Amino acid sequence: MYLQAVPNGKLQYRHIEIDKINALKKSKGNFEAQCTLSMLARREIQWWIDNIMQAQKSLQDPPKIDNIIHSDASNLGWGGI
Repeated sequence: MYLQAVPNGKLQYRHIEIDKINALKKSKGNFEAQCTLSMLARREIQWWIDNIMQAQKSLQDPPKIDNIIHSDASNLGWGGI
């Protein structure tokens, strides 16, 4: 949600995600394990600290929902095997 509200936010999380993915692989999916952040990820976090107050939209307001799509995991019907 923050990515849509903060200008250029979509450009400032790549290395954080890479570090998270690597830590999860190393810990076999344990979200409670420690994660060491690279210098690039630390710079991205600092960017967020410096820019979060420039959000163009309210971070509390959920987006309006136009359509709801319901699906299931069955193999029957369109596209099923």
